[in-house]
Amino acid sequence: MHARARSFWRVWLLSLALYVLAAGGEPAAAEHAQWEVTMAMRITGGTRERVRVRLALPTDGPARRVDDLKVISRGLVAEVQKGDEPHVLLSGRVRTARRVAVTFVVDSTSMEGKLPAVDPITDPPPDLLPFLGAAPLFQARSILVREFLEMHIGPVLKKGTAPFLESIFDATRRELAWRRDGKSLTLDVIRARGGKRIGIERALTTFLRCAGIPARFVEGLDLKSRTRKKRVFWTEVWAQDAWWPLSASRGWIGRMPRSYVALSRNGMRVLEVDGPATASYAVFAKPRRRDEVAAVR
Repeated sequence: MHARARSFWRVWLLSLALYVLAAGGEPAAAEHAQWEVTMAMRITGGTRERVRVRLALPTDGPARRVDDLKVISRGLVAEVQKGDEPHVLLSGRVRTARRVAVTFVVDSTSMEGKLPAVDPITDPPPDLLPFLGAAPLFQARSILVREFLEMHIGPVLKKGTAPFLESIFDATRRELAWRRDGKSLTLDVIRARGGKRIGIERALTTFLRCAGIPARFVEGLDLKSRTRKKRVFWTEVWAQDAWWPLSASRGWIGRMPRSYVALSRNGMRVLEVDGPATASYAVFAKPRRRDEVAAVR
């Protein structure tokens, strides 16, 4: 019996060694996925005046890439703007309802690496100042915000038992409960000790800015969601020359779900209309099979 056991373990160790050698000692490749996405808009007007409709597009990043962008504009002039805030700008006269479609492919890989230590910045460069100051949606100088930090973060920091960022993150999750019918504005969420996911993320962004950590609020798409707009919200913090994602309303730090893709930041609207018209949108996402992804790559 003992001889058989020794023989089994020899075979197992040999198999493990062969596997490591075959892999070249390299870590496993990052998980990869692709989605075919359609953002369908309905624009209604009824006047002879010109209208402009702006629709935010997903942004590329270290683990996200957007390809094969196409716009079916139905008689409207379509301009695609790239850069830090990519978007489609539609213009023209809308006398009857128009249906517009924007299609693209999202190429997504799992985020590698661990969130580094994040501490307050004492001498921030000019380009980070907008992410430290107060704004209409992020009242970082509010007494209510400071009182929250002093009450729930101060005692933890004095003990020295938790890192700075994690202390704010944990307090936000502990003290601000998610409520489907809750508030969405930062100060209302703090007063009510809870709110919608968008409100909790706004509060986290505000707490971090008040504490001296550059932070920005992100609205994006969860391509796995079954909701009409697939809206999802999270926060990003600046550390080691990069933006790192985290979500107090969902409970994750650093490793953003592969199905998430950013659309807008710092409270900018995903859909904006200028002129006598109204517009709405819905998002449809279809994951590509593994063999389809491999063929494209």
